[in-house]
Amino acid sequence: MAGKGDEAERAAAVAQWLDGALGRLMQLTDEAIAVVAAAEPPADVAEAEKRGRAIGVLARTAKAVAALGGGAAQAGLALGRGGLCVFGRRPGQPARAAVSRGLGG
Repeated sequence: MAGKGDEAERAAAVAQWLDGALGRLMQLTDEAIAVVAAAEPPADVAEAEKRGRAIGVLARTAKAVAALGGGAAQAGLALGRGGLCVFGRRPGQPARAAVSRGLGG
């Protein structure tokens, strides 16, 4: 049976690891967003759909990284039964608009 000292040491080690991992995830997410933002505008509907899917993936990634960092409330997120969900949406407002507002869009 682990003592309270062992549990505290383990919790501190996990927190330190998570802090480093979170920093890397944030940097990689920022780099991915920059690549999509710098890309040429889509030339046709198929490219626009592909870009839209990429943006959706990046939005979900950013929300997940924010939640890992304890920034879920600041990012307008909550953990629901199905995972992350957006709150602060105005009635009738599409979820995408609320997400882009929460990501500074």
